[in-house]
Amino acid sequence: MALVYTFEEPTETHPVYTLSVYEDGVQVGCTTTPDRNDALQYEVNYINMGAKRKLTHDQRNNMIAEWNQADQQQKFWREKELALRASLVAEMYTKEKGTERVDLDAGWQLVIERGLDYKLENKNGETADVLDEIPSEIGALLVKWKPELSATNYNETTQEIRDKFNAILSIKPASPSVKLVPPKASKG
Repeated sequence: MALVYTFEEPTETHPVYTLSVYEDGVQVGCTTTPDRNDALQYEVNYINMGAKRKLTHDQRNNMIAEWNQADQQQKFWREKELALRASLVAEMYTKEKGTERVDLDAGWQLVIERGLDYKLENKNGETADVLDEIPSEIGALLVKWKPELSATNYNETTQEIRDKFNAILSIKPASPSVKLVPPKASKG
């Protein structure tokens, strides 16, 4: 079971890079993107996944146990890093925002950067309501809109419309979500 890749350069009629991935003659992945590096990264992701392997029962269980241990360690160290970072900032940072440098031994410096995150609430159209109350030129300066694709509607539309979108659309494999679920307690 080998993976086969086809990589198509942009043409005048199809101005994007297209990478398709096939396993046993069946297409298992495809991306189109105007960025060559994105297309190449997509290929690397598939190469790293490799062909589906047939693991023994013990190999599978060992792999799951190793992943679970790494996942638990990652959570522990992430929480510890966040707590230590908060302590460092509380002890060594004096500004509300900006960059501060703390000189350490042997020429090292600890650089602490702090900013403010701004977020508009728009669950029920609150942002649009406020924008209706101010001049549109000012609203356009204050609020940036980021186009977001509705994958469900994209997949349900006609091929002709999807072809138009494919010139501006990049589709990449998402990082998989993995969760270990303990067995349910038996009733008895």
